[in-house]
Amino acid sequence: MTTDAGPAVPPPGSVLTDEEAAALLERKGPKPGEARPLDLAKLRISHGRLPMLEMLHQTFVGLYRTSIGAMVKREVQVSLQRIETQKCADYFAALKAPASLDVVNVKPLKGSALFSIEPALLYQMVETFYGGNGRGFARDSERPITPAEHRFGQMLIKQMFADLKKAWAPIAQLEFEIARSESNPAFVSIANPGEGLLVNRFLVELPNGSGTIDFVIPEPMFEPLRESLRNPGGAPKNDSSANWPAILREHLRDAVVEVRGVLAETRLNLRELVALKPGDVLNIDAPGAARLCVGDVPVYSAKFGISGERNALKLTGPTPAGPRKAG
Repeated sequence: MTTDAGPAVPPPGSVLTDEEAAALLERKGPKPGEARPLDLAKLRISHGRLPMLEMLHQTFVGLYRTSIGAMVKREVQVSLQRIETQKCADYFAALKAPASLDVVNVKPLKGSALFSIEPALLYQMVETFYGGNGRGFARDSERPITPAEHRFGQMLIKQMFADLKKAWAPIAQLEFEIARSESNPAFVSIANPGEGLLVNRFLVELPNGSGTIDFVIPEPMFEPLRESLRNPGGAPKNDSSANWPAILREHLRDAVVEVRGVLAETRLNLRELVALKPGDVLNIDAPGAARLCVGDVPVYSAKFGISGERNALKLTGPTPAGPRKAG
């Protein structure tokens, strides 16, 4: 007679059963040299650390801790929780409605940033501001944000603007302006779904709880400041971003182009053209004025002559603007 002993029980001190251990030891992956699929969309591209950004944010958290502590008349702790790059679609997929979202213009940068306050933090801040302790009353995650919480969120964000402006002053003079506020993440778009977002997350701790505030910058918007924030010394001394028109002009002047001199032209119909064969002679008028062209564009008028036993063109002036004669 046999009985079913059930699943194998791991021996004392072991975490895996014999079957599980065998399954882990069995090679399931591709063989050496064998091609395997790779989803590029799931790769996270590392741009390296940004030590200057971390230093600026450490300055900011000190300023913000003092500011909102004075606002709620309580001791508040603010810390930089993390700086990371996330795909736009992934970040917004993790947000749930209702949310406290503010789309913000940051001059002189192009595009829009996002400030996101965790709703539970808003509830705790309002309770603390009005003398409550917020303990024993869990906020319903599906409850809409109240007008009082929204107004308090605007106060938090605007104070954040002032302190970020001071902290970032060694790198850039930033001006923040709220473009619009939303409670549904589906109605917010600050970048294409596949683009990267630089997520700066700050943790705010109160006596009765804690919550996070995200300062989210699309990577294309952030790009002009990347080198300055990667350099612990701040902005590069030879920062030439303001002089790019002059630099572009200099590089264009050094560009190499191919020129050709057009001495004479003649016209043939298609019948004559296809009838041509080696040895045929085309009659043309003696060259008088010539044209110096870059590609197909005439740029100078010239005269044909001889210089140092070599054929040459003597420039007589720029080619007059107007329709070019067909060859």
